[in-house]
Amino acid sequence: MKLSTITNKFKILALAMAVMLMLTVSVSASANVLSLYKNKETDNARFKAEDMLPGDHYLYDDMEHLLHNYCVRVSYNGTITVHFKVDNIQTTSPAPSLADVLKCDIKIDGKLVHSGLLADVKDIPYTITGVKRTQDLNYEIGVYLDTSVGNDYQKKNLTADFVWWVETDDDDDDGGSGGGGGGGSLPSGPDTPVNPPVDPDNPDIPDGPDDPDAPDVPDLPDDPDSPHTPGTPGTDPDSPDAPGIIPGDEPSSPDDLPGKPAPDKPEKPKGELIKPPNTGDFKQPLIYITGICVATFILFILIFVRKKTKNETNRTIRRLVIALAVVVILAICLCVTTFALIYSISVDRNIFSTATVDINLNDEKPIIDGSDEFLFEPGMTVYKDFFIENEGTADVYYKIYFEDIDGDLADVLDVTISDRIDETSRDCVPENANVLYSGKLRDLTLDNTDVESDELAKGDRHDLYAIFHFPEDSRNNMQNEVLTFMMSAKATQKRNNPKREF
Repeated sequence: MKLSTITNKFKILALAMAVMLMLTVSVSASANVLSLYKNKETDNARFKAEDMLPGDHYLYDDMEHLLHNYCVRVSYNGTITVHFKVDNIQTTSPAPSLADVLKCDIKIDGKLVHSGLLADVKDIPYTITGVKRTQDLNYEIGVYLDTSVGNDYQKKNLTADFVWWVETDDDDDDGGSGGGGGGGSLPSGPDTPVNPPVDPDNPDIPDGPDDPDAPDVPDLPDDPDSPHTPGTPGTDPDSPDAPGIIPGDEPSSPDDLPGKPAPDKPEKPKGELIKPPNTGDFKQPLIYITGICVATFILFILIFVRKKTKNETNRTIRRLVIALAVVVILAICLCVTTFALIYSISVDRNIFSTATVDINLNDEKPIIDGSDEFLFEPGMTVYKDFFIENEGTADVYYKIYFEDIDGDLADVLDVTISDRIDETSRDCVPENANVLYSGKLRDLTLDNTDVESDELAKGDRHDLYAIFHFPEDSRNNMQNEVLTFMMSAKATQKRNNPKREF
């Protein structure tokens, strides 16, 4: 047979074995004993609560993004404790930190286990008990911000990991009386000795009282809760195991026997993670088959190497040795992954951030600057256009007002702020206009003006007009007066603010 033909066969065999190993590894990897299980489509998603505002709460109908569910599937035997914590909290924004105010409620299978700061979730233990059982634990996490959170917490962000892990409950002891555990054996009934010897000559096990030639009475099943009734073998007053028992006064349990120490209580089984029931039972044969294939492959290579002639190159041998090494490494990895138990799972980099309230008033340009000073005369009207734009991440209400007012002319000048003017005369307000404010300039301060009824949605812009009118009946003593002022705007969140409080 040609060397190339043999080499090709080796390659095919190695490929087949590698495929078998990968299939076996993939089967074993599906047998995680602690995993995130998708009970519903929305389960186990990364938490992403962005643009939060004071008062946002997961209980509101339109705040579903503040509530997430996580389903943790555990396969275990005995009593184990599943722990949960919020870990690796990171913030990139300057102080103060969002971790100081971001709160959460955590429920496990509908039971509230935490209500407080998210950053305080260091360890929430939850103990479960079962015999070779697979159980789903449903974690419901809802976050919220109190209405008292101030402007210092605008544009804050936070990331955190959610981590679950398991510890076995090795110290589960009910602390009852009657002594400690004695190796885990079940106590016998009051008349049946524990593990009696088979030798009939042993004086501790007398024959039945009525028939010395009869064989010994077979041992009764151990049952600590069901003592024998009078008349059954083992209740004879002469029996060394039942001293002083009067028919009708039998003790209800072994603990009531006078002068006899209470039997040792059985140890409770220690909790442990196990492979899921009825899952992966066929993996052991696959391991055996893989081992046989690996051994056969090694033997075949050894035979082949011994038959190689002196003229053959070492390149083919090196390739075969490398292929063998790969197969052995995969076999070792298979053994490791097959018996690995998953004790910890996590959902990393959950995102939380607050919204911003940010408005742009006319690009910070004054509506009347030094280039267009006006000499007001009685009956004169001047209009100026400007805009206000929402550059934040939340819908807002806003106020436009005047501050830093200086000059007596402010007590005379009438000001109207409207969303439109008469395009013909440009000095009056049409009937269908939305008038925001109207009054003497000095009176239009932050405390005296009402909030604009129309909201300014995120990204929206309102184009407005300010109309200044010098009344015709103004007194002459207003001559040569100077007026300076600053037009300002202030915004507040619309959400969670039905009273439009600033």
